Amino acid sequence: LYPLAPDAAPVLGEAAALPGFHHLAGLGGNGIQLSGGLGRVAADLIVDGASPLLPDPARYSLERF
Repeated sequence: LYPLAPDAAPVLGEAAALPGFHHLAGLGGNGIQLSGGLGRVAADLIVDGASPLLPDPARYSLERF
């Protein structure tokens, strides 16, 4: 298995259908390399609702599909 989303971009952010449930998936073979940065972004989004490291998190939401 090579876990990628259909558009090959990660799925990141809170699920609209289930508030409080946050996604960080679909990194494919780059999970180890991206985990530090995207983990920080995910933590920022959970705590603050925004991240200075990712100005437009909506482009990675599950709702883009």
